[in-house]
Amino acid sequence: MHALPELQDAFAEAVLGCGVISGVDETHLSAQVATAVYRNNVQVSTRNALRGAFPAVTALLGDDCFEGLAGRYLAAHPSRCGDLHELGAALPAFLATVPEFAAFPYLSDVAHLEWMQRSALTAVDAGGFDFARLCCVAEADFGELGFSLAPAVGMLQSAWPVWGIWRLARMAAEGGETEPPDMDSSECVLVYRDRGGTVCTERVSAGEFRLLAAMRDGACFADAGDLAWEVEDELDVAACLQRFVAAGVVDRWHRVAAGEE
Repeated sequence: MHALPELQDAFAEAVLGCGVISGVDETHLSAQVATAVYRNNVQVSTRNALRGAFPAVTALLGDDCFEGLAGRYLAAHPSRCGDLHELGAALPAFLATVPEFAAFPYLSDVAHLEWMQRSALTAVDAGGFDFARLCCVAEADFGELGFSLAPAVGMLQSAWPVWGIWRLARMAAEGGETEPPDMDSSECVLVYRDRGGTVCTERVSAGEFRLLAAMRDGACFADAGDLAWEVEDELDVAACLQRFVAAGVVDRWHRVAAGEE
């Protein structure tokens, strides 16, 4: 009798490859037919999972093209996890390597945006923002505080109007209409799960993006504000912080100098 790991490996090799499942009870189905059924189920479920994770990319490429892309991607990146939610993690980078898509360099960024949305959906919950303790901080010391982003936050700075392209593709897939984006523009995108549990996708300014990126990377609020003003000198950083805290983008604060949580 084979050990369970050996049976599992043989089964996976037959279903994902070109072999036949061994040891099948052929009373009702032959081994070849049983293997084909399993193989078809795996192919359909994995492709459906990718379509569900990347609806805008599917809309931009078309169903037939995306079907071919999915087959090539899965051959290069077979699933290593039992959770189909993780299946598309490498697709954004993979798209950038496909020669046929060289004329559409924004596809990888659109896929990256959609993967941030999927990640935001499954990320752990944010912590509770401690407003009571924050009220005890002296105004003069506020600039030395650090602010952490919630686990569900994703950020993307693209050389392309990635938010506009994503929105155009989604609207077209749903039968709606919107103005096409200016393809000569660049955009910054913020994805997060709000305090009500809804995944939100917003276009933010270059200054807002720099502010959030600096706080994410550990800068105190004063330094993060200075970095934001380098690219957007009239940005109201205090108002931005209030908005991001209220939305659930920022979920914790700490004293940077003392290292106190």
